[in-house]
Amino acid sequence: MKVNIKDKNSFTRELNISIGWDDLSDAFDTEFNKARTKYQIPGFRKGKVPINIVKKNLQTSIEAQFIENSINEYYQKALIENKLNPINQAKIDGLDFKEGKQLKFKATFEITPEFVLPDYTKKIKIKTNRYMVDKTDIDLSIRDLMDKHSTVKLIDGGAVSGNFINGDFHELDENNNVIKNRKLENQYIKLGEAAFTGDVEKKLLGAKSGDSMNVEINNQGKIIKYKIDVKRIEEQILPELNDDFAKSVDGSIKNVKELENMISENIQNSLDIEHRKNIEEAIVEYLIKKSKLISPDSMIANYLSYLHEDLKKNNQNNISKKEVEKNYKDQADKAVKWHLIKTKIIGDNKINVSDGDIKNKIVELKKQNPNQDMQIDKFYKEHSNVHKLSDEILNKKLFDYLIKFCTNKVIEKSSKELRKGNK
Repeated sequence: MKVNIKDKNSFTRELNISIGWDDLSDAFDTEFNKARTKYQIPGFRKGKVPINIVKKNLQTSIEAQFIENSINEYYQKALIENKLNPINQAKIDGLDFKEGKQLKFKATFEITPEFVLPDYTKKIKIKTNRYMVDKTDIDLSIRDLMDKHSTVKLIDGGAVSGNFINGDFHELDENNNVIKNRKLENQYIKLGEAAFTGDVEKKLLGAKSGDSMNVEINNQGKIIKYKIDVKRIEEQILPELNDDFAKSVDGSIKNVKELENMISENIQNSLDIEHRKNIEEAIVEYLIKKSKLISPDSMIANYLSYLHEDLKKNNQNNISKKEVEKNYKDQADKAVKWHLIKTKIIGDNKINVSDGDIKNKIVELKKQNPNQDMQIDKFYKEHSNVHKLSDEILNKKLFDYLIKFCTNKVIEKSSKELRKGNK
């Protein structure tokens, strides 16, 4: 067997394979005799049909089967001898064979690309924003807590801003006629919030139990008309913000100041978790940009195919494969590149996850979630959940390792800028 290897690019290999007849003849005779022993025509017993008749009637099918078997055999031998590991199914063309002649074919396939990582140990330079908690965050969180601990009372007078209205919502057509089977029963709305501000709120101010009124509500850019049958008006009674309230939120807290400190710490922890994600994303962007790497077409195709199936499972059944390929190709390219880069870094530096790492993480989760030991143990009896946890631990170890080589220019900003961006 002769093999000529051609590098089409960093990840595509083309093997031109030729096998002489001397190496093929025994296998061809075996294939021919196997077909002859099963062949039968009128006037001859099975296996006794003359060779010239067998060749006339079966030569094409015998050669086809022989070619298929030989391509599989010699393709695998060529891969082993040349230490090649394809990541996709080879495309076979350039086929040439006749009995008594050599077999020639060409196999084109992709391998994991060879590439050189940047010397990240000489510092990865990134820039990130770290958002800091401000007083408004704390005030909003305390208000949320007060809402959860609030009570309500029925009122007889007309509704004012901040009151709750309970009623049935009947959707109307363009002529203000009720649309059959388009009724929302026992809906609660709060005047002055969400869609019930501005002109909509003005229309409902003064509403009383038993009233009916028509309103137009903007639902994600679409105006919908409703007739509201008001059942009752309720006033929210908020608890007084004092030390007793603070203790009711958390028994370990003694006063309002400690409550504010706890809330501030929790919010900052959440913001810092997001900051860590931003650091990791910046590292990924840096390494992808600095690595001379082209994503193999087959890996991008596999990613997009998996993504298409995942989107369909998540109730996006109408999205076509072409739409996914068009809209997510850049995402796929980035994901494939990062997979190849991180796999190389993990392998080069022998970063791994032990059984002890997994056990310690499960113990940590139990401490963070008291009284849920049984549920956590049951959850991690599933192999897929353990595998996912292992991936999470490995990912953290990888970035802990890379962060040591980071020069990060951190710009601290108030969280009010985040709130502006979310409006």
